[in-house]
Amino acid sequence: MLAKDGINTSVITTNRYQSDYIELYEGTGGVFACINGNFKTELIGIADNIETKTNDGYWIALKGLIPKIVKLDEEPSFTGTADTDGDELLDKNELKSTKPTEYIDINSMYATLMKSKLDAVGYEYPSIGVYDYYSDPTEKDTDKDDILDSKDIQPKIANIFTEDFVNYINNDIINMRTVETTTDNFIISKTPISEMIKNACADKLYDSVGDVNYVDRYYDDWYLFAVNGSVPTYGLYKMREQEYDHYDFDGDGEIDADGDNPGVTISFIEFDLSKLNDVIDGKETSIKILDKEINRIVLKTEVEISEDLRKYFENVETEGAYLIAEAYVKKIAGLSDSDKMDFPEILKDIYDEIDEINYAIELESRLETDSTIMEDLINRRESISRIPNALKDINKKSGETIVDKSERQIIVSNKNSLSLYEKQAILSSFTGDISFNMFAAEVQAHAVFASDWKMFIDKWHDAAIRADMGVGEEYESGLYDAYYNVESDWVQNQIKSHGEY
Repeated sequence: MLAKDGINTSVITTNRYQSDYIELYEGTGGVFACINGNFKTELIGIADNIETKTNDGYWIALKGLIPKIVKLDEEPSFTGTADTDGDELLDKNELKSTKPTEYIDINSMYATLMKSKLDAVGYEYPSIGVYDYYSDPTEKDTDKDDILDSKDIQPKIANIFTEDFVNYINNDIINMRTVETTTDNFIISKTPISEMIKNACADKLYDSVGDVNYVDRYYDDWYLFAVNGSVPTYGLYKMREQEYDHYDFDGDGEIDADGDNPGVTISFIEFDLSKLNDVIDGKETSIKILDKEINRIVLKTEVEISEDLRKYFENVETEGAYLIAEAYVKKIAGLSDSDKMDFPEILKDIYDEIDEINYAIELESRLETDSTIMEDLINRRESISRIPNALKDINKKSGETIVDKSERQIIVSNKNSLSLYEKQAILSSFTGDISFNMFAAEVQAHAVFASDWKMFIDKWHDAAIRADMGVGEEYESGLYDAYYNVESDWVQNQIKSHGEY
């Protein structure tokens, strides 16, 4: 094994034991030195052997508080082709430059350390160049976090991911840039399940009669998250954009996609990752098993809530809901072709209804008819104006026209670098939560409701097994929505824990 790994082993002992070790040192290319002989001469023999064995590469020092001395297959150069560790990253690309930043004088170091005790040996050592580096060109995994340097965007910083996330990254199922974590060990992937399946095998699965189901039409807005405890617990969250795909693609008379309105869903039911992995590994080509698992954790059915997930989101100190909210805002902004993004259809409907009510109020004020009609109109306008009022307030606070209600658009300066007000405008328009604190409060409230004794009631159970954040009266029932009040304990406790955000 030592010889196979290129490890030369020399032995220093008495002549009595030489025969015991002859197979070891001769088999690995080492030498034997007698401890009772002229020790200086014996050491020179070992040194000569080391010099011979080590001169077949190029030694460098990797920059650090204590430089790490490593041997490359060739001297670093702009035209170099060596890949010493065989990780598909050329040595020259793992170094920040093919020119050293400084040199270490080995002879001076040797003289200082040895204090002239072995000066008569007469060895002269070349200076070693010190190189700054992105990753160690002699190690496939520089930071020992199990993520290969060739896939690791932080190869010198150990990341604490679950084993499955590590495997997904190493096998190009997800890009590490799409994985984000919090300080409390919550992990999300911003690669949708559809892309994971496509990266692994195919863009389509098959139903029970062999008909094609394109994964982009069903799983393009489903994403993985994990609470990374001693044993990780996986869940799904859904980031819905405005979709217009609720129609028959193939002309068979059946709807082929989901046609979602925008919003975010976070389920408190544990996701059986093996169902997805079977598809990724090619063991399962039917859509039925994965579809059934996803429906199990989001549809109205009797299922057991994961206490690990529920307790995590119930805790006001946790950061996961904020991470998901940030991911959603960036997704919506990223889908726009410009720095202007249209309101979702459901918000447009709210503004259209407000315009109609304002017209009716103006007409009623002129006609001076029954005052109850006017009162009903005003009450109706007030009941649907929560988000429009918040968006108006964002314009006022920012001093800019971020929300253009006449064009039904959100206008941002740079969709790749959003201000807090721009983020809040997007979050308000697409989830109904007018701040990140409110978004987290809504998630927390649902997690709390999920432990309530009323869970045996179907309506309560169906609303509590997941948190749904979306615009519209169907989401703002009045039954559980105290978190829509900025002054409520739900929101204020989030502000105390995370700052106003």
